[in-house]
Amino acid sequence: MGGGGERGGGMSDAQRAGMRQTMRLVWDAPQTLTIQQTDSTVSLAADSTPELVLPVNGKKVVIKQDTLADVEVKGKWQGIDFVVQRKVSGGGTITEDYLHSASGNQLFVIVSFTTPNGRSLQFRRVYDGS
Repeated sequence: MGGGGERGGGMSDAQRAGMRQTMRLVWDAPQTLTIQQTDSTVSLAADSTPELVLPVNGKKVVIKQDTLADVEVKGKWQGIDFVVQRKVSGGGTITEDYLHSASGNQLFVIVSFTTPNGRSLQFRRVYDGS
């Protein structure tokens, strides 16, 4: 029996592409992370990936992908935490909560991932300041 399409309740090619894109965003943690802030934006630069500049008012930014699923990204302040939500077309939702440790020497990124069928996972990344 061949795969492909949506036969037998399987995922379509577009859904598989969305899940691959989501898994990359969840599991490919950058080694370095640079964050810069203005009055109206926060920019995130990770390793060799292009800088992501987000309005801090929750306005959605769409990142178009040639071969992967498009990603809707929005960021907003929740108290002293900056929260970034990424929705991948067909691939689920990733929420990253950025907050400093009490000492200010570390940055914690709480990553929450919810699949399209409602399953979820949460873990923490820790970055040491230099």
